[in-house]
Amino acid sequence: EKSISEIKSSDEYRKYTESKKSLDSFENEKTKIKNEIDSQFTKISRPLGRYEYASSLDKEQKNILSKLVENPFEVLTPQNKDSVIVILENVRKGITSGSISVKDVDKTLSQITETEEAIDGFISQVSEYFQKHQKLSDDLNSLRSEKLISLESELTKTSNSKNDLELKSETFQGEVDEIDTSIPQLVSQIEKKLRTFSNTKYTVLMS
Repeated sequence: EKSISEIKSSDEYRKYTESKKSLDSFENEKTKIKNEIDSQFTKISRPLGRYEYASSLDKEQKNILSKLVENPFEVLTPQNKDSVIVILENVRKGITSGSISVKDVDKTLSQITETEEAIDGFISQVSEYFQKHQKLSDDLNSLRSEKLISLESELTKTSNSKNDLELKSETFQGEVDEIDTSIPQLVSQIEKKLRTFSNTKYTVLMS
């Protein structure tokens, strides 16, 4: 216990926990970026979905198209930018030619243009997120000395042992309570059996 307390109060451990909190907190940024991207692509999800079933793209582009429909965050990278633009332009052509039907042609075409104009910004946000996330992860890993890894393991074991003991204690108490509850019934049964052998009424005293 003393060793754990000492290490937890050390500067090394403090820096480690602060770094871990920073990483955990930063991961919330992914949700914000993802929601913004999803909000934009949802506007054109219907024509994208229809194009997905009617298109004759190669395997790689089909995978990108599928992700644009399901989870665009995953494919908005600099490497995929050209393919994403090609897909959006093909959807535009499909709508214009009538092969992809939509309720409001002008509105949908406008939303495709809006999405294309937002692509660079989205890719930049996603790239920056992963770069910063990687840096925070590297910083955290650099603070994970063997001493800290050992400490984490020890803390986990201690916590598990404590939880196990508490669970066993609760189970034991439950069994005791169950026995206490059943004693009067057992006593009553004994008294009844004694009466079957004798007319004398017996009373079993419980201490």
